[in-house]
Amino acid sequence: TEIWIPQIRKAFAEKVVLKNSAGEFRIAPSGAMRFTTQNADCPIWSVQPEQMWVITLAKGESPFKLSDAISFTPGNQNVPKFSAIEKGAEFRYDSLRHGEQRWDVGLTLQVRQAGDEFEFLAQVENRASGWCVQHFKFPILLDIRKTGADHQGLAVLLPSCLGERVATPKEFGKLRRFTYPSGQAAAMQYSVIDGGEAGLYLACHDQHSSRKTFAIANRGGSYDFSLENESYCMNGQSWSSAPAVAMPYAGTWHTAARRYRAWADTWLKWAPMPDWVRHENAGWFLCILKQQNGDLMFRYHELDRVADLADKWGLDVLGLFGWAQGGHDRDYPDYIPDPKMGGSEELKAAIKRVQKRGKKVMLYANGQLL
Repeated sequence: TEIWIPQIRKAFAEKVVLKNSAGEFRIAPSGAMRFTTQNADCPIWSVQPEQMWVITLAKGESPFKLSDAISFTPGNQNVPKFSAIEKGAEFRYDSLRHGEQRWDVGLTLQVRQAGDEFEFLAQVENRASGWCVQHFKFPILLDIRKTGADHQGLAVLLPSCLGERVATPKEFGKLRRFTYPSGQAAAMQYSVIDGGEAGLYLACHDQHSSRKTFAIANRGGSYDFSLENESYCMNGQSWSSAPAVAMPYAGTWHTAARRYRAWADTWLKWAPMPDWVRHENAGWFLCILKQQNGDLMFRYHELDRVADLADKWGLDVLGLFGWAQGGHDRDYPDYIPDPKMGGSEELKAAIKRVQKRGKKVMLYANGQLL
């Protein structure tokens, strides 16, 4: 049972109602939005009209030389033009205001349903001479919690490194921000608010992997979520966001993981693995030519001796570490053949000699996760 104060009831008087398998999402012309569900494990959440988005403009004609940033929010704008669209709603601002000043920047927001997902999309038209639309934050989901309760019992799954599960609000702390792409902070573009047998999948389906920052804040009795894109839309340009996705679902967190993988499989193409890597090699002989501290173990012309050692153990692939000027795991991303080890031509010649002996040669590069 829900108790609605009169102002909230009025805000939803001419609402658009979207339904997925988990619950109902109501969108009002004012910008107020609310998801409700009968599933006690599935999080509910809302969007407040005055906090629906934040857009940041900065002065400058180049994205590399910007200053005097100004942030705009819905609270200081004229009422947007609202319209119901197929399976969703649209909000349109012809220009933006800050104080008494007006900026010639158009903003169109859409919230629409695609299957079980609710998508949030934005388009910016920058006609403001001398200004760049630097950042754009949308959506901003507030009061994520369980129906009739707080956020106790909701775990948060984060895409840091190989994945992190934060079991309780106390363990979570006040704020977690993760910028994608980053192997340490965000190796993927999604997170999960996990209720055990239901949850909320929060993602950006951006196959171009553009830079963006996810943020989840602990408000004491609920979580807030936001997604901020680095738009860098210069004067005379337009910018469109990739779909930000909120998908309430029934099931374990694996439901969310499978959804992200299914989306990634629609565009991510894996490099084919040669048969000799998969099947046709007896083993790899890994060898450091130059250490991190600069000590030389083998010069390029000594690769024949390295191949002799591999023969002794019956191995037919040479994996060469520390083969570049910086030594092993140094000077990333510059991989320049080292003159002290014999230079580029000597390296090429040595590799060809080893290959004529029937061996494969791999040059190691310092692994950097996106």
